[in-house]
Amino acid sequence: MRDQRHHWGRIGFLSRIVPFSYSYGIEAVKKVFDYILGLDYLKESDIELNRIPKQDKAVKLSKKYAQDILPSTAAIAEAQRAYGFRLQKQFQALLQASALERGRTSVNLRDVERVLHLMNWVNFDENPITEQRGR
Repeated sequence: MRDQRHHWGRIGFLSRIVPFSYSYGIEAVKKVFDYILGLDYLKESDIELNRIPKQDKAVKLSKKYAQDILPSTAAIAEAQRAYGFRLQKQFQALLQASALERGRTSVNLRDVERVLHLMNWVNFDENPITEQRGR
């Protein structure tokens, strides 16, 4: 973020780290406003991040599991009128993060199922993934 050559803040770099969009229900909107109005965001508390390793770990991702998410990535990319290179890399990183979060250094089918489920939450007027799977 300190590297101003690319103007990361202006182009929304952080919003591209996690490839999901969302919308809020009216109850969630009310809770957010209550939180803001009550200045709750100013209260600090410690957050335990026990599952983050102290040292870098290599998490194995087989080509087969990477390919398992490709059709959904392609559907999202098509809806966004993009090639999907970045999306595929992001979803693969989520596969690896899922394995790491569960204490493993290798992606398995459960991680693939988990990420495929998360892909359904990409917010489109018409969800291309759901339509694709229905065919």
